[in-house]
Amino acid sequence: MRLCRHSWDLLRRIAGSVQGPWIVGGDFNEILEAHEYFGRHFRPMSQMRAFREALEECGLTTIRFQGIFPEVATHHLNYMVSDHLPLLLYLRPSTWSRKHKRFLFEELWTTVEGCQDVISHAWESEMGTIVEKLKACQGSLRRWNKDHVGRIPTKLRSLQRKLDDTQRRSFSPVAEFQHREICKEMDVLLEREEMLWRQRSRVSWMKYGDKNTRFFHEHAKMRGRRNLIQTIVDDQGVWHTSTESIGSAFCDYFQGLFASNGLQEAGAATEVVKPLLTPSQNLRLNQVFSREEIETSLGKMFPTKSPGVDGMLALFYHKYWGVVGNDVVGFCLNVLNGGASVKEINHTLLTLIPKVENPVKVTEFRPISFVYGDLQDDF
Repeated sequence: MRLCRHSWDLLRRIAGSVQGPWIVGGDFNEILEAHEYFGRHFRPMSQMRAFREALEECGLTTIRFQGIFPEVATHHLNYMVSDHLPLLLYLRPSTWSRKHKRFLFEELWTTVEGCQDVISHAWESEMGTIVEKLKACQGSLRRWNKDHVGRIPTKLRSLQRKLDDTQRRSFSPVAEFQHREICKEMDVLLEREEMLWRQRSRVSWMKYGDKNTRFFHEHAKMRGRRNLIQTIVDDQGVWHTSTESIGSAFCDYFQGLFASNGLQEAGAATEVVKPLLTPSQNLRLNQVFSREEIETSLGKMFPTKSPGVDGMLALFYHKYWGVVGNDVVGFCLNVLNGGASVKEINHTLLTLIPKVENPVKVTEFRPISFVYGDLQDDF
């Protein structure tokens, strides 16, 4: 066990000097879970936990035959002399990379004391437009998250070590009190971790509030694998494999599909269309929009579903409507009733939805859009 600890410390030091992707291989002579071991000797839980913590802190994970890394496949070769099977790792370097990390309003923030104060201060301090107020909230929430929420897995590992330490001590009222307090802290962090992975899994068909962190974690990883487009065939039958060429293939196809050469003789076509609306229906359609309609529309939105460009969820507006409501309603009514410009919120995220199972052609995707935040439903 002592030698293993030295090995894990060495691995941590190496991880600190690595810039970019890396692979660690060899005979670790250690297991992550009890079910991986077959034999008569008992493997201490603390020993397996130390190995798991070392891998997590180094940003490492096990590579299965195929799965979490779509560009990697593992194969067992035949053994010749040793009783160990050699592993052959097939690597197909990914050319995809996210240029910058988008802001995302976290559901778990709403459970942390001080979140509303941060939002209120940022919103009321900014005297500009609603978009500028949202940007002020983003910046303040990023800083607050770093200082007051932090990395939940790291905090959980630290508390687990403290819990192990209290369990090794002789029984005393002080040790029992510390044990209870640590367990309370861990319960709070575990609930936040579950909320974090549930939000990323985008599972909306389960009852809101169901508990299953591992399921949400696996579902989020599965979404990432399914959403990755590694190769595509354009409408000319040419295969594309690089990020740039795949993007160009989609852009060329949809620009050709949706481009217009201008309307000719449109008036003649509309002359034959007979009006179907009655005067009373026309009157109702021309009525001014009200605050109640905007609030009703917002109330029907799923709290954590599909944020727009600004990364704000409907949950943000639901939870802090007392802070942001008047400004949001005022902006929407100015646009809907007063004809104000929507230029500052007219930003769109385009998402490609597969029309078939395992699509390989550009024609097998259809685009949908998410406009600026959750204001989209009001327009």
